[in-house]
Amino acid sequence: MSIPLSKPQQQHVLRIVEGLIVGNGRKTLSHLYAQWVDAPDASAVADFLRVSTWSEQSLDKRLGEINLADVIERVQRGGSSPVVYVSIDDSTSSKDKDTHALEGVDWQHDHNASGRNTPKYKKGMVHVSCRVQIGNHSVPFAYRLYLRAKTVRNLNRGRAKEERLRFQTKYQLVREMLQQLQPLLPKEWRVYVYSIAGMPPPNYSSLFGGKASDGFVWALSIQSHS
Repeated sequence: MSIPLSKPQQQHVLRIVEGLIVGNGRKTLSHLYAQWVDAPDASAVADFLRVSTWSEQSLDKRLGEINLADVIERVQRGGSSPVVYVSIDDSTSSKDKDTHALEGVDWQHDHNASGRNTPKYKKGMVHVSCRVQIGNHSVPFAYRLYLRAKTVRNLNRGRAKEERLRFQTKYQLVREMLQQLQPLLPKEWRVYVYSIAGMPPPNYSSLFGGKASDGFVWALSIQSHS
C-alpha cells in the first residue's frame, strides 16, 4: 500500500489503529503502546503525532483513494450495477467544556438540545464527511474539519502568515470532497448525492468549474431526527 509515510511512521499508524480496535482499557497512547512487546516508548509515537514531518491531509486523501479503488474493483469483478450513492453528513465530536489545548475544539451549536428560541452550545469539533456506496460495498471516502470563522481568526493569531488557515463554509468543504471523488469514478457511472437537511444542493456548473457534472445528481436532503 503506497501511502505518504516512512516505514517507521507506518508502524506507528498501524499500532495506533490496531490498539484502538482490539485493545482493552483506556485508549491513551501510553496504554496502547504498553500492549505491544516490540513497540518503542510512547514518547516516540507522541513525537510522531506532534512534531514529525508528515501531512494528515495527504494521508487521508490516499486512504480514501485506496478504499474507493478496492470497492470499484470488487464491483467490476462481481458485475454489480454501477450506480454510486454518496452520502454527505456533518457531526460534532463532543468534548469537555474545559478543553482548550485542541486546536479544532470550540463552542458549537447543539442542534439536538436547542429549542426554537433557546439555542444551546457545547464544546466540540465538527466534521463534514463523505461516504460512498456502490452495490453492497460502502466505505468512508473523505472528511473535512469544519472551523467557524471566529475559530479560524483565533487560530491565525498565533500562526505565521504562510501557515494561516482559510475559512471554508460547509458547502465549500463538500465541493472539495466531490471534486476529489469525481475523477476517480468511471465517467459512465451514475452518481446520486444525499445530504443532511440544511446543506444546500451544490451548483454543479460551479462545482466542476463550468463543466458537465458527469452523472452527478443531488438526490435529496435527509432530515435528522436524532
